[in-house]
Amino acid sequence: DTPLFTGVAPAAGRAGDLVDIFGTLLTAATQVTLGGEPCAVDSLVSDQHLRVVLPELTGGTYTAADFVINVPGKGLARTTNDSITFTSTLLLTNISLHTPVSMFGGAQLTLTGLGFTHTSTQYSQALLPLVRFLPTSSSYSARYAHVLSASYDTVVVVIPRLTTGLPTSITADLEVSTA
Repeated sequence: DTPLFTGVAPAAGRAGDLVDIFGTLLTAATQVTLGGEPCAVDSLVSDQHLRVVLPELTGGTYTAADFVINVPGKGLARTTNDSITFTSTLLLTNISLHTPVSMFGGAQLTLTGLGFTHTSTQYSQALLPLVRFLPTSSSYSARYAHVLSASYDTVVVVIPRLTTGLPTSITADLEVSTA
């Protein structure tokens, strides 16, 4: 018999969270990867229910195709539900400046949180986040920041030039996403 992958719960989480994998013919030796990253098996609840620990993943949505479930002696599980999705949540906990802010850009900003990026064992490269400054006034255009460095929990960027004029101040929202 071929193992089946039928679902995941909850539908969202971040590194270290427990996630339930549902299917058939599951064993304690079942190997699960999500987005190319191995998930540690926490416990086998039944041959239809396996609990795993989420690895460090880039924030974003993963589909059934991003799950690889290998049951030793039985092979790779087939997916019976292509609409399965899981969201690795991005968390921003702190923003700190390293240099004085200028309307003309150039200041360094450190973002701290979880899920910014990871080095994929599948692709052997860092997947960089996108950081965009969105001025609240329609007189100014949104600009992407230059990412100097990125890890799972920290991103350092250079604030872009937001204007060519000489305003006294600009208010901008910050958008962080993973491509």
